[in-house]
Amino acid sequence: MHKGLYETQRDIQRANSERGYIICAYKQRYIETVQEYQSLSESTWNLNLRYFNNILGLKFSSNGGTIMVAFCRLSQTEPEKEGYIILGITGNNMRGLSSVPHVQEFDTLIDQLDKGLAFGVFLCRVRNAFRALL
Repeated sequence: MHKGLYETQRDIQRANSERGYIICAYKQRYIETVQEYQSLSESTWNLNLRYFNNILGLKFSSNGGTIMVAFCRLSQTEPEKEGYIILGITGNNMRGLSSVPHVQEFDTLIDQLDKGLAFGVFLCRVRNAFRALL
């Protein structure tokens, strides 16, 4: 009987030890999964930005509460010509700080953006306005 009690204690210790290994492996795998997800999310954003740059000719940069969007490939005859806008971010609203070259309807487009116009549609309209100026 004494031997059976000793074996039971040893089996319990072995089970607790295995349980600890399983918990440790689970935590490690969880951390790895979170890191992989974050890396995938960053890769997806980088791919989207490259797509915007390569296909649509858009370049984004930000600095101190402002976003600059540069538009290139506006004209097939003069591919070197570019335009850009600078947007200021205040809470949930954007302010149009500048447009080069100047787009007359820029303030109207900013108002539409603040009223719910999709950002992609806004960018297309600005791009069309730049193309009309060339």
